[in-house]
Amino acid sequence: MSKGYPILGTKSCVFESAVQKHNFLPACRGLQSLRGNLPQPTRPMEFANMLYRYRVLLIIVALNVPSISRTEEPVAAKASKADAWPTLVWKKAAPSPFARVESPAAVVNNKIYLFGGFTENLEASNQIDVYDPASDSWTRKKDMPTRLTHLNPASDGKTIWFAGGFKGKHPGPVTHEVWKYGIASDTWSAAAGTAGGGWAGGGRTQITLLWRLQSRS
Repeated sequence: MSKGYPILGTKSCVFESAVQKHNFLPACRGLQSLRGNLPQPTRPMEFANMLYRYRVLLIIVALNVPSISRTEEPVAAKASKADAWPTLVWKKAAPSPFARVESPAAVVNNKIYLFGGFTENLEASNQIDVYDPASDSWTRKKDMPTRLTHLNPASDGKTIWFAGGFKGKHPGPVTHEVWKYGIASDTWSAAAGTAGGGWAGGGRTQITLLWRLQSRS
């Protein structure tokens, strides 16, 4: 049996197939040409010494393996990922009918319902305006029964409910009143008020459930 060097032999170059696949032949040919100049090991100790002497060469080759197998993502694939995300831009829309602040809103059927809010002199308003993005236009609806800000609107798609809020001029008192607005009929009706001295908060676009704990006798 031949005692040739098994790691760098012509048929057993550990990187031969990978090198040929990735067009890295110069390195493999360099290893094969180096093979003829290496002393042939005759004992295990000599083989270990040979590995130690050429450890730098082995490390350099090993470090190149990940870069050989790694492939760049095609440009077309990168472009398709970019095209999947829409380009968002700001566009100026029709302004609100009047300047207001702290006015809660609810979104129903792709329309924005804007309720009350403080005017420029910090008076609470009871005006309702609805914005339609499709036509970029505002529509006035029936005014709220009372002037409120900091409402807590919640909608089920047919009715918009309010619980609490600030009444009158800033800093008006909080209220425990609950109102519901019929979207199709454009009408208002009162509902049972909340417990306690009153609530005020920010806007919501989902139903908020209130539970009261009752002790059992």
